Amino acid sequence: MALKLKVEGMTCGHCSRHVNAAIRRAVGDGPSIEVDHRTDSAVVSGLGRAASAEDLIDAIGAAGYAAARSDAAQDRVVELEVTGMRCQSCEKWVREALLKAPGVRAVAADHATGAVKVTGDAGMEGRPALAKRVRALGCYLVVGDSDANTIAPRGGAGAAAGRGGAAGEANGAAPRGKAQSAEVVLQVEGMTCASCASTVQRAALRTDGVLEARVNVMSGRVLVKTVTGDAAGQEERARSIVDDIEVAGFDAHVVKTTSGEERSGPGVDPDDVESGGGGGQRRPLETLVLSVTGMTCEACPTRIMDVVGKEPAVASVNVSIARNRVAVEYQPSPEFGPRDIFAIVEDMSYTPSLWVDSEGGSDDGGDLELRHVLFLRGRFLIAAALTVPLMFIMHERMGGSALARFLRLTDEERDNVIGWFGLRSVFAGDLPFAALLSAVLAGVVQWETGRLFYTRAYRALRVGTANMDVLVASGAGAAYLYSAYFMLRQMAEPDAVGEDFFHTSAMILTFVALGNWLQEASKRRSSSAIRKLLAMQATTATVLTLDGYDSSVDVDDASRARVLDEEDIDAKLLHIGDVVKVLPFEKVPADGVVVLGSSAMDESLLTGESRPVPKQMGAEVVGGSLNGSGRLFVRVTRVGKESMLGTIVSLVEDAQMTRAPSQVIADRVLGYVVPGILGLSAFVFVVWLTLAYAGALPPEWTEDDGKVLFSFLFALAVLLISCPCALGLATPTAVMVGTGVGARHGILIKGADVIENLAEVKHIVFDKTGTLTKGQPHVVRHLLYPEQVPAYVAEKFGKDDALLSQRDEDKEEKEEDDEDDGEVTAQTPPPNRTVSESIAMSQRAAFRILYAAEEASEHPIAAAITAFTREKAYPNGKPVRFRSKDATSLPGMGVVCKLAGGVDVAVGNRRLMQELGIEITKMQDQAIHSLARKGFSIVLLSVGVRGVARGVCAWLAIGDTLRPEAHTVVNLLRRMQIEPWVLSGDNAEAAASVGAQVGIPASNIIAEVKPADKEAKIRSLQAAHGTDAVAMVGDGVNDAPAIARASVGIAIGAGSDVAIEAANVVLVNSSLGGVATAVSLGRVVTRRIKINLWLSLGYNIVAIPVAAGVLYPFTAPARLPPSLAAFAMAMSSVCVVASSLLLNLFKPPRELANVTGIGNGMGAADVVRPAKADVVGPPPSERTPLLG
Repeated sequence: MALKLKVEGMTCGHCSRHVNAAIRRAVGDGPSIEVDHRTDSAVVSGLGRAASAEDLIDAIGAAGYAAARSDAAQDRVVELEVTGMRCQSCEKWVREALLKAPGVRAVAADHATGAVKVTGDAGMEGRPALAKRVRALGCYLVVGDSDANTIAPRGGAGAAAGRGGAAGEANGAAPRGKAQSAEVVLQVEGMTCASCASTVQRAALRTDGVLEARVNVMSGRVLVKTVTGDAAGQEERARSIVDDIEVAGFDAHVVKTTSGEERSGPGVDPDDVESGGGGGQRRPLETLVLSVTGMTCEACPTRIMDVVGKEPAVASVNVSIARNRVAVEYQPSPEFGPRDIFAIVEDMSYTPSLWVDSEGGSDDGGDLELRHVLFLRGRFLIAAALTVPLMFIMHERMGGSALARFLRLTDEERDNVIGWFGLRSVFAGDLPFAALLSAVLAGVVQWETGRLFYTRAYRALRVGTANMDVLVASGAGAAYLYSAYFMLRQMAEPDAVGEDFFHTSAMILTFVALGNWLQEASKRRSSSAIRKLLAMQATTATVLTLDGYDSSVDVDDASRARVLDEEDIDAKLLHIGDVVKVLPFEKVPADGVVVLGSSAMDESLLTGESRPVPKQMGAEVVGGSLNGSGRLFVRVTRVGKESMLGTIVSLVEDAQMTRAPSQVIADRVLGYVVPGILGLSAFVFVVWLTLAYAGALPPEWTEDDGKVLFSFLFALAVLLISCPCALGLATPTAVMVGTGVGARHGILIKGADVIENLAEVKHIVFDKTGTLTKGQPHVVRHLLYPEQVPAYVAEKFGKDDALLSQRDEDKEEKEEDDEDDGEVTAQTPPPNRTVSESIAMSQRAAFRILYAAEEASEHPIAAAITAFTREKAYPNGKPVRFRSKDATSLPGMGVVCKLAGGVDVAVGNRRLMQELGIEITKMQDQAIHSLARKGFSIVLLSVGVRGVARGVCAWLAIGDTLRPEAHTVVNLLRRMQIEPWVLSGDNAEAAASVGAQVGIPASNIIAEVKPADKEAKIRSLQAAHGTDAVAMVGDGVNDAPAIARASVGIAIGAGSDVAIEAANVVLVNSSLGGVATAVSLGRVVTRRIKINLWLSLGYNIVAIPVAAGVLYPFTAPARLPPSLAAFAMAMSSVCVVASSLLLNLFKPPRELANVTGIGNGMGAADVVRPAKADVVGPPPSERTPLLG
């Protein structure tokens, strides 16, 4: 018999297949299934006892669709009275929730009366269960529901959601845990110099709850850290910050708000951390912003917040019903991602899509910057269009022939033209009509262009600050007001001495507007690094559904998988664990690992690597890199902020937010510049006016303009020519361009102060393993002393016929632990075996013990030993896990542990053996020294029973590959007057060998240093050579303290997360050439900062006295007009920005042209290993050797 179901929500064939798959999972392979989305039906034949109708309805409901039986023979009706329904959408939600109940076939709901009628078959749930389903929606209550603690008044849910604003904007949040601090990111328009930045910073800090405010005057970005709170409170605080900044005279726009990244509590699973580098690191929270249609009443935000906020990975939900905007802050994982949020919202019968800001803003602020540049261009064009006629009027009134020259007219033709247009009275010079026309045109300039400066100047003065806008507004306003005064006076006294200069006020604003436009355009160009990085992101991705691929098992191999389906989605919706297809010459949509295919990647824009990088199965790829000619399947491992591109953008933004030491000094000076200029201008006016009235000036100097105007023009020129903006922009423009240039070359600089510290470096300390070498150690030589392996140990761990399982091992360990200590000793006689059998067993035992001791360690040398001994110890089978007890890792020395049966194991260097009192024979010592001098790291093995040590029973020589660029980089650093050092925990001979190969003298090699002592060594170098003179380059966890202590810590990009976190500079491409490039860039940027500062200071030192009239006694009657002073002021800022843009021409040192990742060539690898190795060890009479 067939079971017929009615299924709601299916819209296409894909939905039919989805429902079919859900039913198939519930019933197995036997029954026949027919699903048709056109008739909203599903028919299951041959069901038998495989599943009940309720099981199928639940399975379909779990897939996101509402189902009910359509073949019921008897109806049952339950009526409910539901409070909180406000609209038809509420009816729909209640209806869909109840239709998912077993046995329910129809639901009728009326939001006006609150009546809900539920119709179903005899097996339908009763009233309490149905009421519970309604209550689970989070927005509604059922009258008479005994399980509910309170009955909400009609509309109560909506009222709760509507507290966000009077204009119908409902903001709310479902906070999941508590943040250490929250952040608000703003885009602020109108900042032109450090004085503006200080004003904005003080304005932001005035808002309650603000902890810190950081301003980037170049990008207009403001990062504000606040106390924590729910998302609604955070939105309100963001609006308050915007209001305070606008009161200070700047236009502000909220880019994004976050509730912080460090959380605890139900919102974030504390176990969901990424391990790396010896410590757990929680993934950063991501924010998904959706545009959601279908929200029709105040209950909608509460419902969305409750349903979405129930997800454990969701930290907060913010809903604005006025803007149809939903922002979800969540922690991405393989189990939860943005498409899950989409599905949750869709299941609530809303239609979500990715948010696009209708106001033109974007997260990177690029649209706002462009819009501001275009706005300033418009202000300039308006001013210029009105100033040009003013100039003609001015020249004609003075009897000039500018109009005639412009139109190429004779004097007679000029007079005729003036007469034709009825303008003779305008240019007659004896009527005020020309002045009236000039006043009107200049007034329009004052309104359309000057309004910007006047408004900002007023707001700045209102909050007790003075910036460049105050100077411009004072100069232009004074010129216009004086001209208006003189025009009125001339109407009353036609013989009054002097003239108006409306054209000057207009020219001042025109030139300043031109300067602001060019300055902002240049600043936008200097901040293009982040926009270029963001532009590298792929916009779409092709997600594959694979059959036969389990990411938890076949992590890096999908060769046996079969593609079932593929779907193109927005790259922002990728999940960790997705497998995406990357076609030839497409961008990689996210960081991941190649699971199928091979190709070559162009990573030049991310890492600076100029050559395509080969990628095979198992290789990591970086999101934003360009695929070559091969097709790849890539498993996504990192998305959003955690990706390399996200990390680079974050680091560059953070660096550009910081202030260099020189900028701190400049900002301090700027606090006094504007008041000082205003006072100096007044002083100049008083001095000239006093001299004029005292008769100390020649009469012809003042006879044309009058004494007051003569003095006023000098003061006005001083006011306008002074340019504090140039001084304020000198450092941040260079820092912004410099950090962008560094990012282009694969060098991430974490702060403006780091740039100046790089320029001061005189000593660079290198770690050896993983820094000077590639950090890929491998066993090159090994030697075993079978007679030093206790017979009991050889018998227990070396037998070939019966490998112990873990359960047997545990049992044997317990039995042996119960024995008396004296029963099993190093002298326990083994069974009778041949010499060859004993040697083979001793060899296997030694390798298996080494494998057991080092298996759990993440150290590169331990990994090399594990890989080598696994092959030797278990050539024909799966390794047996011999459990170690009391394992203790001794940093810089090795590891000691205990195996079953009371077997004591020590694996490490000579210093460890000496501290444990283990004897090293003379012949062993000679062998160790011989190999160490050739650059090998020597690892020794000692095995004892019941505390009785038996000496060294094996040693392994570990070799590594020297970085091909190491020698070139060290020589280059020496030519740059930088002294290279080596700081290593390895033996002195190995460190000296590597140092000799790269060109570092023995006197500069510090070896056999414990990780805990590396930081102390850096401190001693700083004490000897200067605190700011020492940099440290490393890659491992053990390098992190030393990296943090150095004045500049440099981490290799392929190193541990801990080292990267502690470093000031990160080399993305892991090439040592980046060290020399970083130092060179630091010196170039610091030199450019100094040039910019001297340009701005020199300009003001020279220009202000000239404007004040110091040279006037020698140049009279020629002097600097106010309009030209304004033009010079505007151009000085443009020149400083243009000077910083020259940093884009930076290139790495020529010596690095052939270094991988820096130039176009690739150096040859040099392996640290002897060309010919002699057999070393005791003579045959003293031992039975096994030499590998």
